[in-house]
Amino acid sequence: MRILATGLSGTIGRFMTKDVTPIKLDLSENKAAFSNIDFELNDTLIHLGGLVGNSLVEKNLTYSRNVNIRGTQFLSEVFKNKSIGKFVYLSTSHVYAPSNIKISENYEVNPNSLYGSQKLEAEKILQETFSSMPNRLLIIRLFSVLDWGGKSHTLSGGISELIKKNTSFKLFNVDDTRDFLTPNSAAQVVLMLAKNMNVNGIVNLCSGESTRVLDAVVRMLSESGFEVPWSNLKNGNSKVPSIVGDPTRIENLIHRKLNWSPSRYEIN
Repeated sequence: MRILATGLSGTIGRFMTKDVTPIKLDLSENKAAFSNIDFELNDTLIHLGGLVGNSLVEKNLTYSRNVNIRGTQFLSEVFKNKSIGKFVYLSTSHVYAPSNIKISENYEVNPNSLYGSQKLEAEKILQETFSSMPNRLLIIRLFSVLDWGGKSHTLSGGISELIKKNTSFKLFNVDDTRDFLTPNSAAQVVLMLAKNMNVNGIVNLCSGESTRVLDAVVRMLSESGFEVPWSNLKNGNSKVPSIVGDPTRIENLIHRKLNWSPSRYEIN
C-alpha cells in the first residue's frame, strides 16, 4: 500500500516521513488535470494541500474556493474511481461554533470565518462523495499548531517578529486560549491514523489542554533565551476567545495523551 499526500511543503506536510509520496498538483486547475494523477488500487491519500488561514482566504475568495473546495472535490472524485483506499482530509477546528467548553466531534458546526466555512463545505462534499462507502473517508479536524518556523500570517510568524531587534510589531488578543500541538507531532498522528484502515469518520486532533496565547508566547521566548517584550503583547480577545478540543477519541485511537512541547529556536 502506498501513502500519497498533497501539500507536503506546508506547515504539516513538511514533517511527513520520506515514505509518503508527494502529489504535485495545482489544486486550482480544472478537472482534467486531476484525471492525470496515477493512483493505484490500494493507495491511501492524505489531502493536506490548500489555502490556510482566514487572512489568505479573504484576500482572494475566488481562488481560495477553487483550491479549498473545488480542488478537494475533483481530487476526491478521481481518487474514489481509481482506488479502493482511504481518503484522509485535514480539516480544522474552525468549522465548529464558538464554545467555552471542550469541543467533541459531535459538537455544533457553525464557522464564523470564511476559512472555516470553506473547510466545512469541503467536508460536506467529501461526505457526499463517499456516502456509499463511508469507511473510506477520514476527516481530521486539527486544532491549533504552534512552533518556531511558521508562516508570517500565523501566531508563529508573529512570535518570530517579536525577537527582531527594535521591533515595533504588536501581538494582539493574547488572552485567547487555544489547544496547541506542534506541527511535527500533528503530522506524526495524521500519518498514524492514515495507516490504520479501521479509522474513519471525524476525529479531533487536539491535546485537550487550554493554553493562553500569552503563556504560549512567553514559554517559547523564555525557553529559547529571548527576553519577553511585554509592551508588545496586547491583552484582549478575538472573535473566537477559546478553541479547545475534547481529546477522548484521539486518545483512544493512539493510546496516549498528546501535549504541546515547542522546540528551541535555531538560528539558520
